[in-house]
Amino acid sequence: MNGLRTRLSRRRVGAIVSLLFLLRFAVGCVYIPGPEWTVIEGQRLNADQLAFIKAGETDRARIEEQLGPPPYYWVDFQTMIYHWRVENGIFVVGAPGGGAAGITTKEYLLLIQLDPANRVRRYGIIGGDPLTLGFFNIKSRRERIRQWLASGIDQEAGTE
Repeated sequence: MNGLRTRLSRRRVGAIVSLLFLLRFAVGCVYIPGPEWTVIEGQRLNADQLAFIKAGETDRARIEEQLGPPPYYWVDFQTMIYHWRVENGIFVVGAPGGGAAGITTKEYLLLIQLDPANRVRRYGIIGGDPLTLGFFNIKSRRERIRQWLASGIDQEAGTE
């Protein structure tokens, strides 16, 4: 596994160095999307890991037993929030005599809204928005969560 991680890192570095060399004499910006390489923050969750969650049935204790305590809990909306961020591409900016390069990321949020009895009302994964640098992030994390919460206020458990 460590050899695979080293090989991927060398490929990324090689791509960045090559692009910087090509852009040394030009002005421009290049974004190279890629697979979601490495989780750099949080723990990636997938559908299989969430299959045990049933709206109206699963309680908070079972969720915390399976997934651990949530990193964030929004008390006003009784919402558990799990998050993870993954590398997903490379950007390169070049100008005569210089340039810059870096890794782009995407952030995902698992939101689990509970009812007054601490059972799942509804849940969903939002995100996948690129977070290259702060100024490319159009919606803040809080705005995305508020939008998701507002989208289901008048809906029954388990519906979107």
